[in-house]
Amino acid sequence: MAFCNNANLLNVFVRHIANNQLRSLAEVATVAHQLKLLKDDFFASDQQAVAVADRYPQDVFAEHTHDFCELVIVWRGNGLHVLNDRPYRITRGDLFYIHADDKHSYASVNDLVLQNIIYCPERLKLNLD
Repeated sequence: MAFCNNANLLNVFVRHIANNQLRSLAEVATVAHQLKLLKDDFFASDQQAVAVADRYPQDVFAEHTHDFCELVIVWRGNGLHVLNDRPYRITRGDLFYIHADDKHSYASVNDLVLQNIIYCPERLKLNLD
């Protein structure tokens, strides 16, 4: 199992900016609104099914989607999690699921610490006897 840190997120933003050859701050805002986090930035190989991404702390984060699924554990603090345009207050002890097609963001965070268990359902193999 691989562990991810905030450096992965910086790489995501740099890739989005470079790939879109942005010319203005308005274009940066547009790309951020269409931000998609990709497996390649979080998983060490094409066979890896699960990774853990610690967010210590979780800062305000722009709306985005993924091409993987995510279970999120709130270890400390609180904040506003906007999932598919619907706001939810999150606090210590909460656990929630984010599907690959969901769009979500974090706002109004206060000492928020998360652990994201990210996984690719298509890579999971069950040994059924």
